[in-house]
Amino acid sequence: MAVFESGRRSARVPLFAAALLLAASVLGAAFGCGPSHGSHTTRLVLALPDTVVLDPRAPQDDWATPFLALLHEGLVRFDSTGEVRPAGASRWTVSASGLTYTFHLRPNWRFEDGSRVSASDCARTLDSLFHLDPLSPARPRFWSIAGALAPRAKTRGPLGLEARDSATFVVHLAAPDPSLLDKLAQPRFAVPTATPERERRLGHALATGPYRLAAPPTDRAVLVRNPAYRGVAPANPDSIVILFGVSTRRAVLGLASGRVDVVWPAPLGILRERMAREARLVAVEGAARNAPVWVLAFHAEVFPMARHSARFAVARGLNRQRAVEALSPFGFAWRTFAPAGAGAPMAPGFDPQAAQQALELDKRVSGIQIAIQAPSASPEAAASGALLGDLGRASIYGEIRTRPRSTFLRDLYSRRAPVTSLLVWRPPTNDPIEGMAEWLLNRSLDDRWAGNLGGLRSPGLDSLLLHALRERSAQGRQALRTEIELRLADELPYVPLVRVRELAYTRAQVTGLAFHRDYGLDLGRAKVSR
Repeated sequence: MAVFESGRRSARVPLFAAALLLAASVLGAAFGCGPSHGSHTTRLVLALPDTVVLDPRAPQDDWATPFLALLHEGLVRFDSTGEVRPAGASRWTVSASGLTYTFHLRPNWRFEDGSRVSASDCARTLDSLFHLDPLSPARPRFWSIAGALAPRAKTRGPLGLEARDSATFVVHLAAPDPSLLDKLAQPRFAVPTATPERERRLGHALATGPYRLAAPPTDRAVLVRNPAYRGVAPANPDSIVILFGVSTRRAVLGLASGRVDVVWPAPLGILRERMAREARLVAVEGAARNAPVWVLAFHAEVFPMARHSARFAVARGLNRQRAVEALSPFGFAWRTFAPAGAGAPMAPGFDPQAAQQALELDKRVSGIQIAIQAPSASPEAAASGALLGDLGRASIYGEIRTRPRSTFLRDLYSRRAPVTSLLVWRPPTNDPIEGMAEWLLNRSLDDRWAGNLGGLRSPGLDSLLLHALRERSAQGRQALRTEIELRLADELPYVPLVRVRELAYTRAQVTGLAFHRDYGLDLGRAKVSR
């Protein structure tokens, strides 16, 4: 039995145009917050172009992850090197079979209202993931828990979650899962939540991390230190203010005036070029090995993407190089279906002639129109237009439809999205098979159809993925991964496009900011001077 106890920065040169600095002086009223004047308090102000949902049960949104990592802490957490460390659990044991994890909870692990986090809270939260509507990737992520997989929905039994006593939480697995601790260390889905009644009283999910929400979010969210937190995660700023719905231009002006401390994600085009030349700004860059993957997900349940010829044509009509150029120098082409781990380029490359021939051979399809949905005011919305020109060479005529982030994600997982969606995603583990399974397993994990990324119904692919997840030998997993990717290259429920290194800009007075391998922008380590 095993027992466990408890980027790079670069300065830039010369200044913005004087007109930008003059315009920045009038932004105080617009942002509604200026420099902190208290000698003993520090505040970090960050501007986002859209609103994010700060609920750990909401569909995965990489813009929300850095804030969720400050608000919520689970049984375990990642340290700055990406290693799993004790958090809410002071220690845990793993049975010799690898099928039973026993977590011993810290007595001072508490919600922000001072109440103790119990084993029942942990069990109830994980169990609730199997009752969310629409079903999210939380189910496939925890495929290994006993009872998660069921041949029939009507005969599904209880999950293998046991609150042995208030401080002892036991997870029983149906098959060994070497990635389980990595999944539990994520700041969403598995972090314990309070009862709905207590959440309604505060108007938001109760925090267990180093920060809490000062009030329910509106056009901004204010994170303040959580006095009930007794963990070790860093919390340098006294408060973190997140301004929602700030246009890119206003955010850049706010950064120049000192009203904003961090702009993330960094804008594309001429504004990024100007920021790169500004001596008083510092670029904070994420590592290429941790870059999120961009994929174009098809809606295979809706015409024309329901036809294989249409999916084949779009996949062949996409010129990744155009997206790489639009994202230069931070994007690089990605043709591996797995969202993590190095692999052979199995996805189709750019071939407009083959795309056009596929449409001509299908007598029912001769040139198609597609709508690419992307979140509003996002880099993917700005860069996706670069793909349209070469699609036209393949008789594919596209348009970009932008939606608010929350609406975009809701539509994607409720199967109400248009024919294609451009998704940016950071996988929860470094296991390529786990990443593909989270996207592609039928989310019901039983005999009902509940959708997956791309809307492709394929019981055979489900069986192949589950076989790969249970396979323990490296050679066997590699062979099964190759078989899965060959199948995806034929079926094409989605097409991998690029991976894009993350980039933020800060004032020179902000130090310590970096990108965490798993949580993204690590705001808790920032130090602010005025």
